[in-house]
Amino acid sequence: TVSSRPADWRKAVRLAVTEVMKLREFGINKDELRLIKSMYLKNVEDDAEQNDTFPSEEWLDDVMGCDSMNHTFQDKRQELAMVKRCLKLVTLETVNKCCKELTDAVANIL
Repeated sequence: TVSSRPADWRKAVRLAVTEVMKLREFGINKDELRLIKSMYLKNVEDDAEQNDTFPSEEWLDDVMGCDSMNHTFQDKRQELAMVKRCLKLVTLETVNKCCKELTDAVANIL
């Protein structure tokens, strides 16, 4: 995440571009991937724990979003089960390949 005061936006953009280029060249390492996966899982677990207390407006937003994107609706506990299964399939090689493809696209824009 990059943030700045409005007057310093150019410096913030340069910093963001620098980080994208580092990601493009080096990718991420196994410890970074482990951290990212654990943080993501923790967020999904927290949501699942609050499954029965989500405001109805949030549920409605989720249902409408799924409908508009033609996705299957899942409650937060179902989402947690899916995330746990999927995270086992995420490999460092695949993530770095995707990072390279995405950052190549960004580099082409710059």
